[in-house]
Amino acid sequence: MGVRGLKSFIEKHDGLLEDDYHLHDTRIVIDANNLVCVLYKRSQKHERRDLFGGDMVQYGRYLNLFFSNLRQCKIEPVLVFDGAQTYEENKNKTPEKHKRALERFENVMSISKLGFGDFTLPATATNVFRSVAVDLDIEIVQCMYEADAEVARISNDLKCPVISNDSDFFLMNLPHGLITTDSLEHEHIRRHPSLNGDDNGPSYQYMECCFYKQSNFIKYIPDLDVRSLSLVGVLAGNDYVCGKVYEQICDRLPLRRIYNTRPGCGLKSFRKFTNNKQHEKIVKILHYLGGKSLNETINLLCSQVPKEKRQEVKESIKSSLLVYAIPTHSDFKFELSRLYWQGFVSTYSRQLNNDQFELKRQFEATMDQLVEWLKLSMEHSVLSYRCLEIANHNTIFIMEHMDDPTLTSAHACQIRCIRVMLALLRSTYNEKNYCLVYSRLGNGYKKQVVRPLKQLDNAGILNYTFFDLPTISPIMRRTILLATFHANCQIFNENLIEYTPWFELYHAEEFLTMKLLMDFVDFGHSDAHLWKQFRQAVLLCMMYHYYKDKRDQAFLARLESNDHGGIDIDTEFMDNLVSLIKARKFNKMPVLSKKRLYNCRLMHQITQIQSAIICFNTLNAFLGDVMNRLRSEGWLNSCLIYNLAEGLRYKTLRLPCTPSIIHNLQRAQNDRQDR
Repeated sequence: MGVRGLKSFIEKHDGLLEDDYHLHDTRIVIDANNLVCVLYKRSQKHERRDLFGGDMVQYGRYLNLFFSNLRQCKIEPVLVFDGAQTYEENKNKTPEKHKRALERFENVMSISKLGFGDFTLPATATNVFRSVAVDLDIEIVQCMYEADAEVARISNDLKCPVISNDSDFFLMNLPHGLITTDSLEHEHIRRHPSLNGDDNGPSYQYMECCFYKQSNFIKYIPDLDVRSLSLVGVLAGNDYVCGKVYEQICDRLPLRRIYNTRPGCGLKSFRKFTNNKQHEKIVKILHYLGGKSLNETINLLCSQVPKEKRQEVKESIKSSLLVYAIPTHSDFKFELSRLYWQGFVSTYSRQLNNDQFELKRQFEATMDQLVEWLKLSMEHSVLSYRCLEIANHNTIFIMEHMDDPTLTSAHACQIRCIRVMLALLRSTYNEKNYCLVYSRLGNGYKKQVVRPLKQLDNAGILNYTFFDLPTISPIMRRTILLATFHANCQIFNENLIEYTPWFELYHAEEFLTMKLLMDFVDFGHSDAHLWKQFRQAVLLCMMYHYYKDKRDQAFLARLESNDHGGIDIDTEFMDNLVSLIKARKFNKMPVLSKKRLYNCRLMHQITQIQSAIICFNTLNAFLGDVMNRLRSEGWLNSCLIYNLAEGLRYKTLRLPCTPSIIHNLQRAQNDRQDR
């Protein structure tokens, strides 16, 4: 988000942004968390599919188009992701994160009751974005904490621009410029007749965008020290500092109508755009910064508060300015080592006779291996920042989505996954062996203490430490993964054989895994009949997207000729499946009315499944991708699932029973469990 009002202030002021900038033949560093949201909104073409859980199939295609168009313009992206969202060294971030989580909670509660509300990014959107980027071999950089400073560092190292909507970047020293994500017209690739201005020269393809440089800003403020510009973010309020903290100081700053009489320069050119208090505050701060060094400005600001508070305010301002400091190197290994040094000493000092030199040598070697393990999982798979939050013992804020407020939170299944990762990431020798997790409890957004899960049925006692992680066998890691979701590894493998005549091996494993996850979130569900219809809708949606493009012509030919190769297939179900492949009306976004109200119970189930998918993919990536990840971008269309489930409920879809193969597989699974 950044500094409130700064982006709109700059966009409204002529000359600060360079319009019609041609982006091509360059590397770019992208604020990935911001891009996830912007591209999702664009992919939906102004439809509010987020109210029904989102359309990940459409989003996945749009992402492929985006990266394909970048490639056409010879633009090489570097995606930089945020890490842990809060940490002990910066307490200011936690209240801001809590505030945002509460706003999200209030919004989804409103949607659940009324059927409309503000935009909510679907739960699986970031997971899908990472999955597509990994498949396309896009370069990914994972940060330990917030990514802003790392984005700026990489941009300066690679000598290329940054793409982001975060207004904090307007205040950072980026010699190669900033492109606002909103201004990037990536859908419309244009062709320039010449790269060097000569009509006979080579042509190039480019994207239009708005380009910003600090030098454009500074020329409007005479004698502005570039290092002082970051004070705008601190005094006006950003993600770390509430705007009200320094409000009294800003109120005392003068607002002059004319600062520089030259046309187009100074406060006179800013004045006409101060149509709100936040813009007026920014103008005051910019005017005040002119002609002063950073330290001089801080001292003058502190002189406006009572003497007994000056030192405290001075330290607070300097601490807040660290947000805009650009590091010289990545701190990922250093920060991770800091977290685990004491634990390593406690575990191995006796074995090494308390030899400090040998302890440090082995610790360095171990951390090199572990850092490589985590970075590979986060930069070449879909492992999210959640593992870094658990490693830091952070307060975790689960962002709520649409569900039924009368039931337990649809994200409750994430707690078990957090407990397993906590057991593997933080061992029992740590004093603070727990996490605080905020989520919906009843009708409130409250915290709960989450401790490690010490034992898993089907996997035994989890007596591993973080240092043991790379040495655990792949079979044991797969066992831990399946046991987390109450599944037996041997039974899962036996069931997988039953599905292979129907699907390719990858689709068979994904289909069975989704069935497993639906069993996992089914515990204690109050409406068994509705849950059965929902399960059918999910499985139908998967099969629909597997075959709707008719890629498997042999499969469809077998269906239509009733030649099923000796497999016991419910022909009535298959007839309905073929009809469903050809029908398109269920793909449309549900239209709500007085007769068709928002079904929050159905949305609860959709959110449960999305949350379970995130848990599975996250834990699977953390354990080294011991199973295929669930590619929800290939089939997860929540609007289609919503329509199918309602069609089954109100009998507008002719599907009298679940396909017999699913019944048979369920019976076979129960028989094996009984044995």
